[in-house]
Amino acid sequence: MASEVLKTTASTPSFQPTEVRKGIDAFKLPGPVNWTAVKIIPDQPPKPGDEPIDPVSAKYVDTYFAYFHHRWPIIHRPASEAEHENTLVASSVKMIGAWLLDSSESKSFAIMSDVSFGRRVFDPLNESSISGAIMLKSILITALREVEFFKKETAWHDEKPGFFEPMRLIILGDRQRLATYLFKIDAYLSMFRDQPAVVLSEELHYSLPSTFRLYNADGLHIWEERQAKEPIYRSQTSTRKMIARSSFDLVTEDEKPMLIEDIQTCICAMQPNIWKICAASGYYQHDTMIISKNNLKAQLDSLKNKLIEISNQLPDEDALKWEKSMPYLFYFGYEDPSMPGWQYHVVARVKSLLFDSIMLYHLSSLQIFAELRKITNLARDRQLGAIEKASTVHRQAREQRIVEMRAWGTTPTARWCLCHAVEILVAHQAIILDDRTSGLTLKTLDPIAHIALCAAALVVWVHCILDVQGCEHCTPGIGTFIELKLSYSPDVHFEQEKEVWIDSGNGYRVKLQGIPICSCNVDILMAMFQEWLPDSWATADSMAPGIFKFST
Repeated sequence: MASEVLKTTASTPSFQPTEVRKGIDAFKLPGPVNWTAVKIIPDQPPKPGDEPIDPVSAKYVDTYFAYFHHRWPIIHRPASEAEHENTLVASSVKMIGAWLLDSSESKSFAIMSDVSFGRRVFDPLNESSISGAIMLKSILITALREVEFFKKETAWHDEKPGFFEPMRLIILGDRQRLATYLFKIDAYLSMFRDQPAVVLSEELHYSLPSTFRLYNADGLHIWEERQAKEPIYRSQTSTRKMIARSSFDLVTEDEKPMLIEDIQTCICAMQPNIWKICAASGYYQHDTMIISKNNLKAQLDSLKNKLIEISNQLPDEDALKWEKSMPYLFYFGYEDPSMPGWQYHVVARVKSLLFDSIMLYHLSSLQIFAELRKITNLARDRQLGAIEKASTVHRQAREQRIVEMRAWGTTPTARWCLCHAVEILVAHQAIILDDRTSGLTLKTLDPIAHIALCAAALVVWVHCILDVQGCEHCTPGIGTFIELKLSYSPDVHFEQEKEVWIDSGNGYRVKLQGIPICSCNVDILMAMFQEWLPDSWATADSMAPGIFKFST
């Protein structure tokens, strides 16, 4: 692997306009590489048994790096592309890329690959894919703790004197990303399965991962140039310190710019406290609980404001000097600036990460205030088996849930959650309006967007089935309608109207894009949400049981 990093590849273009590929002798940068000691190692001639990657597999790999890699950069692309072995990791890359490509042939390949992997790992357990992923994650976390991966004082072989510095930083980057993205997927599964997260933010002692730009430098000379432009604080600040400081909004100017991935990590770090609040809210409500929820809301709003700051920095896609534009300069990949439309790949990375983060924000907000656990149980109550129907205890719990949710539905909190649900839906609908956002499509969204959409649908569903406001047929004589689609408008008048409705909205009926929110229209409204879920996404039934009508 070390020898591969030393190779220069003239066939693959750089992704910043200022980075023109030159010979080794042209690079005299004052960096960690001693260029006088570097030799160019020629490519080895192919062995008799070696075969180039077939075009179909190459397409799957390209799709992986186009739509998945920037969200979960756990593979070092330059090193992985230098290796042609058919490892389990390489097979996983092709499987993910095939699924995202979304053709009938590619989906068949992905499903067969998944079945093959599942048999190797989970067949004896006879578990679903989600349950299997949770168990595998728990085993991995336990194994990493046993080898003291999460301990700051653990010594590593690459720390010895004389170790090639670029290679040491690459290996360190692998550890940083393993810790950070395991923490993130742990939080995702916690949200999805309503289980406590396992990895603690206090265990993330590693410094912040390098930028996507540096991690995807194709060539040692390109890597050195980008290394010199890295924000210094990223190598000096641990992830746990960043999380702790963001909790109190103490991020200083020296610790900026805060990247989109950093904000995602901070939101994920709130998950243990959110889960505790959700678990406790089913038993009692008191002033301490309300204060805790409001503190979490303030923390989320602070992180959302940071996302808005980044979004407001986005320059015109046709602007000059892209390599100096925030935040794009941190998200260049392997793009060739001589090719038409090269910049749209960078735009897609930034906008898709921002979209994921906003969905994560909305989902976390609904977790805190929307009583999702009770709503999910209400949905399950409509699919009871004979044992549950015959149980007196279960019947009493069902009746209690209905009483509690009817009371909740008339509160400002419920109306505030309804606005969040609508914003999730409208954000998905707005995807098709931005034809320059290549890559931000239904089939390439991060799963957190699907989970957020299910949570939003649950909130609208419970307002429907309980007829909180109703329509002229359900509850004749109630006041005028308010159109919730308007809450997504930047118009100040509509924002004021929304705030008035949230504070004292019991006199209004509610419409969502012209359709009254009531039991008469529940199927129509749920179809509006289902339109933005992947076809036959069976996992939705775990999050929002029975509210969607998937074809079989």
